Amino acid sequence: MNGGTLTLDYANATTPANGIINGASASPLFFGSGIAGGGTLIALGKATATCSQTFNGLTLSGGGNTISNNVNGATSDTIALGSITRTAYGGNVDFGNSAAAGSITTTAAHTSNILGPWATYLGSDWAATNGSGQIIALSPYTGALPTTGSSASGNYTMGANINLAASESANTLKISTANTLAMGSFSFTVNGIMATAAGTATVTSGGGTIGAGAGNEFVVSSRAAARYHCPSALPQWV
Repeated sequence: MNGGTLTLDYANATTPANGIINGASASPLFFGSGIAGGGTLIALGKATATCSQTFNGLTLSGGGNTISNNVNGATSDTIALGSITRTAYGGNVDFGNSAAAGSITTTAAHTSNILGPWATYLGSDWAATNGSGQIIALSPYTGALPTTGSSASGNYTMGANINLAASESANTLKISTANTLAMGSFSFTVNGIMATAAGTATVTSGGGTIGAGAGNEFVVSSRAAARYHCPSALPQWV
């Protein structure tokens, strides 16, 4: 898929309740072709039916992608992805279920308790998995980002203004309010940041840098109506 939308429509009585696409195919579900790629997969359930679709893996090659499970009154509606392969600097993906009867599963491993900073859930959380391999919103987070003494593997939140008192490291940062991260002369090494609140998340710097470091991928994402602002004291994004 490259820039389009594919809907698996179980609501049509003539379609099967399981496996609209041949899950035994050797080809994985493939999203994107370079940075301009990306697409949307929607599973549309059938009321009172048990629906499922299996894929022989998911490959993220480029673009911003969405995998959405619209339960639509189904007893259950499952998308079984299998493994996830992401090319170097490949695509991002947002997962979501419209109701508790929906389930998107994967066999992919975690990195610091999430699939990666390239994977989100309903645009508001990092994507993780539970013990059954179901993709869910990360919970709990490590806690609020401290002004000093953070963990490089931590998944932190920011719900108020923060003034760094030392250089910090983290796996991810979720900014859930329109507040300011003031770095001063300190640096913040982080693999991914996400803004989820309507309004502006501001990052200021007096010479410090923010990012994953030279040669590493730094993923920045935001929900609709959320945005970032770097005023005249522009931090270096590396």
